[in-house]
Amino acid sequence: MKTRNILNLGLLIGSAFMAQQASAQFQLIDDLTTHSAGNLAGQTATSGGTWQNLGTAGAITIGTSATTGGNAAIAGPLDGAAYLALPTAFASSSMAATFFMQFDLGSSQTANNLNWDLWTSTTGTDGGGANAVNAVELNVNVPNRAGLTLRNGSAFDEMSADGVNVFTPANNTIYDLWFVVNTSAHTFQVYMQGGALTSQTLMSIGTGAYSATPAAYTTTAAFRNASAGQALNDFVYGTGGTGNSGSEDLYSIFEDPNGVNLADPTAVPEPGTLPMLGLSGLISAFRLLRRKNK
Repeated sequence: MKTRNILNLGLLIGSAFMAQQASAQFQLIDDLTTHSAGNLAGQTATSGGTWQNLGTAGAITIGTSATTGGNAAIAGPLDGAAYLALPTAFASSSMAATFFMQFDLGSSQTANNLNWDLWTSTTGTDGGGANAVNAVELNVNVPNRAGLTLRNGSAFDEMSADGVNVFTPANNTIYDLWFVVNTSAHTFQVYMQGGALTSQTLMSIGTGAYSATPAAYTTTAAFRNASAGQALNDFVYGTGGTGNSGSEDLYSIFEDPNGVNLADPTAVPEPGTLPMLGLSGLISAFRLLRRKNK
């Protein structure tokens, strides 16, 4: 009986990790907490790519996060950005792909101007959205706009967690964010969790011209700029002008180019380690069996 229980336990452990692997196919693009202090541009990402600079050098640096006390990629007051090629581009024909990032808005939101973007290619001098290659754009621009806004086609629009009240992110609070992207249709959805968002939330997005209190919301936004037949190739993190004073932090970025993935990749072992963990469970069980039978 003990022998059977040991074998069953090993099989259960192995099966659990194999199942987890099947349901969470995120690839870690970069763990920014592991980088050395200094300019982000020129540093090598976890996935092997090299961060590149747009505009003024030193706009994005690795430094100490006021939120965690550890390293993060921090946006400063200069007009510029850092960008990184996605390990696997979101194909132009893709109907579902997911980009995940973990970030915060720093200690102050009284004056900021920062973008987190997915672009078809990299041109321009900063993270601003006027570039024709900018497709998916998340932006903070206080005091011009409140809170955290998305570019929905031709306008920036506020987000809401309940479809009624504008969502205002808190200072020194880490947020998880998922972009679920339909490149073929040039649309995307946003899910968030963190702070007052105690569970994963599909965010509502204002429609029409910008309003601090949108009259209507949708849950699907349109790309800012995108031509038919173009894949999304790059992630861009940077300011849209000078004067950003938020010292916002970026901690990690992941992608799943193969579908909708709403798992939290920071809460489970990295996908590449899961087969080894499953195999380890099986090996441990058989080792115990071997000792038992000696």
